[in-house]
Amino acid sequence: MRTMADNARDEEVALLKRAAARTEGSGAAGGAADVAASVAPDLPAFEREITLTAGGLELAGHLAIPDRATGAVIFALASGSSRRSPRNRLVAAALNQAGLGTLLADLLTPEEELRRANVFDVWMLAARLTGITRWLCRHPVACGIPLGYFGASTGAAAALWAAA
Repeated sequence: MRTMADNARDEEVALLKRAAARTEGSGAAGGAADVAASVAPDLPAFEREITLTAGGLELAGHLAIPDRATGAVIFALASGSSRRSPRNRLVAAALNQAGLGTLLADLLTPEEELRRANVFDVWMLAARLTGITRWLCRHPVACGIPLGYFGASTGAAAALWAAA
């Protein structure tokens, strides 16, 4: 029996294959970076792998803010999907191209990911997301721009809780 997650995964794979086919036609080497580049050929003005502090912990993230960003989207990544995921990078690149900044932030440390129960601790994930939001609001490249959340599964639940 196919689940909604199976259907969503199939759609994501199809999107990545279409983007990769466009990249292959251009003679590029391929890979996640090339897929993202095929969606957003112009690099954001500020783009870095970062370490941020939330709730007393250091968490990893990837921050990209285009010139004259109209807002920023914080990705709530908790259940098996990280800031390095090709599909997350592809979505972030499309948002960057549309003039939105993105912060792909891993809500769990590598050690916490080993304990499966942490993925379902929505209160903890929401608290971390709230801390990440405070961090981003103080960052010079994002200060003063509107923020939103993007998440799936328990990341979406954390995003709803943090937004409330």
